[in-house]
Amino acid sequence: MNKISKFLIGLFVVGVAVSCSDPMSEIKELGITRNFAPVALTAKVVNKTDIKLEWNKSDAESYTIEVFCEDPDFAGTPVKTITGVTNDDIPYTISGLEGETEYSIRVKAVSGRLSDSKWSTVTATTDTEQIFYTIDEENDVTESTITVRWPAGATATAIVVTPGDKEFPVTADAIAAGEFTVTGLDAETEYTIKLMNGTKTRGTVKAKTAIDLGGAIHVKAGADLKALLDAAVDGDVFAFDPGTYSILDEEEKPTTYEITKKISFKSVRSYDRAIIKAGFILATGAEFSMNQIVLDGDKTVGNAISYAGTAKGTECKLTIEDCEVTGFKTTFITDAKADIVAYITINNSLIHDMPLANRCIDFQGGALAELNITDCTIYNVSGSDSFIRNDDKGTYKGKLYVKIDHCTLDGFNTTGKGILYIRKGAKAGDLTIAFTNNVVSNSTGVFSNFTPNVEPTFEHNNYFNAPNLVQATATEASKIFDNAGTAYDPQYADYSKFDFTVGSDDIKALKIGDPRWIK
Repeated sequence: MNKISKFLIGLFVVGVAVSCSDPMSEIKELGITRNFAPVALTAKVVNKTDIKLEWNKSDAESYTIEVFCEDPDFAGTPVKTITGVTNDDIPYTISGLEGETEYSIRVKAVSGRLSDSKWSTVTATTDTEQIFYTIDEENDVTESTITVRWPAGATATAIVVTPGDKEFPVTADAIAAGEFTVTGLDAETEYTIKLMNGTKTRGTVKAKTAIDLGGAIHVKAGADLKALLDAAVDGDVFAFDPGTYSILDEEEKPTTYEITKKISFKSVRSYDRAIIKAGFILATGAEFSMNQIVLDGDKTVGNAISYAGTAKGTECKLTIEDCEVTGFKTTFITDAKADIVAYITINNSLIHDMPLANRCIDFQGGALAELNITDCTIYNVSGSDSFIRNDDKGTYKGKLYVKIDHCTLDGFNTTGKGILYIRKGAKAGDLTIAFTNNVVSNSTGVFSNFTPNVEPTFEHNNYFNAPNLVQATATEASKIFDNAGTAYDPQYADYSKFDFTVGSDDIKALKIGDPRWIK
């Protein structure tokens, strides 16, 4: 063995001896001198002007939050500084902020034994503030005035009213009272009233002025509705006082009535609506609209609205605005295999309790041209087969547009054909189906059990306890899915009583579903 090898072996032995006799001390500290910055910081706007912050909990003793107004660079002075926030306080909600304002927020971790962490930052823009009280329609609305109220003493500079773009200065007396009466309005017109503080909105409310009977036919409680309709002419508008109006068969049960004219129904008082117990058939040339009416099938009438006996290819228009439709046995709307072209608008309405209906909206002989369902709540009506069926077997071969937007849909158990059973054999561009901003809950149904010619447009929907509407959990029968939807629990206020008021901050932040349930 050469001298170099002997030297290396000796050096190795010495190294081992030293290693064994002087082991390295266990590392107990990493030499960290400051806290780690909060991780995964997020901000959500809730209740219009509050901001809910969330971040991962850490070993910090507390956290400090600084809030800057319209200051993305954190260059000025914070409008709020919150100290002593603990892990138990996460998520933390910042309140007392202004509406329509961008806030830059930073959070740092604090500990007595370490230096403060670096800041973690996030931004959020609050929604339009809402400090108006609910309008008392009986006492605060006339055919030409609307009185609005807000917390006494809350600062404001002007009232802005549309349509008409009228602006009224808010006096010191009005601020002290928290009350202002808007005058010079037109009868039976829906107005949007905004309370402004400079350029920022402090409250927004909509109200419809009372009816000015004018040329409308005033229908008083106890009137014979059938006789009135028998004598009607094109363009008649019937304004109903509060009460129940029925069209009865020989057995004194609610039945259907055929409308042959262009007829409109509305309630004199939106806060005390007329109840009409009947179903209606629309004949050739008929148009029908309802505004602020309760249409009740009394669990005996088959269809709420049907088309029958109409001339081939007749265009039929139906408008249901701010109504409630309930208690029908067979179908909500059907063409009854009549070869017609339907234009249907349903807005701001409650459609419910038709549990025996096989289909809700059913077109087999005729065709839909337009179906708009917006700002509605629909529950216990979906039927076992389909929610919307359109076979397009008639002579109409034009375009079809279907929109379901900002609706709350519950209990859709359409396991037969599906929620959207639309079999239109149209050319590209002739068929549009938009399913957007909806909350679907407690539903076992599928969107469709066949692949349509045109895929629906899905945007900003939420599916809670509705497994077959997303691909990951759908049954094999499902052919259409929305994989971009969320799955938050809406946290309904009282589901047993069909109070769908949303408790979930996530749904509130998304601003989806029927707007009436976002408080």
